[in-house]
Amino acid sequence: NEFYNNNLSGNFKEFHGENNLEIGMIVTMDDALKYLIPKKCKFFNKKIEDIQKFLPSSQKFEFIVIDPPWTNRYIKRLKKTNRKQSYNMMTDEEISNIPIENHTTKESIVIVWATNSKTHQNAIEQKLLDKWQLKIIAKWTWIKVDKNGELFNSFESNKKKPFEIIYVCSHVDFEDARAS
Repeated sequence: NEFYNNNLSGNFKEFHGENNLEIGMIVTMDDALKYLIPKKCKFFNKKIEDIQKFLPSSQKFEFIVIDPPWTNRYIKRLKKTNRKQSYNMMTDEEISNIPIENHTTKESIVIVWATNSKTHQNAIEQKLLDKWQLKIIAKWTWIKVDKNGELFNSFESNKKKPFEIIYVCSHVDFEDARAS
């Protein structure tokens, strides 16, 4: 079990590692942030443009979760007033350049977390999945609630919606892989 922490300039904390145990583990960073690391996994919180430096294309995974920093009006406004609470965003084009297809097999499952933006959902469904050689096997809606079970915002709100979309995807040849 290994855990590496690199404090980069700005607010971005870069870390990666692996958990080879048969149970999950909780890792605490900076005496505050806690991360639950699932059993038998590798994890990366790194700048995606450096992916080729830390992850060889020969490395394949059975299960990948990707939660990209989508371009977002709320975060753009937040950046202007409180840089510490914002983050660097990626365009749909930049996200499409993440080489997911290099790290999957025909039996891989990939979870793609998206905002409720129709623009981002269209990018996923019409561009990204094709490039990544994936197909949708389920589409879930994650409802955002607070610790009391109350919605963060109303569904009718013109502001931030209280839900996000989760795409559960498989390789385009997944059925063929299971038959052989």
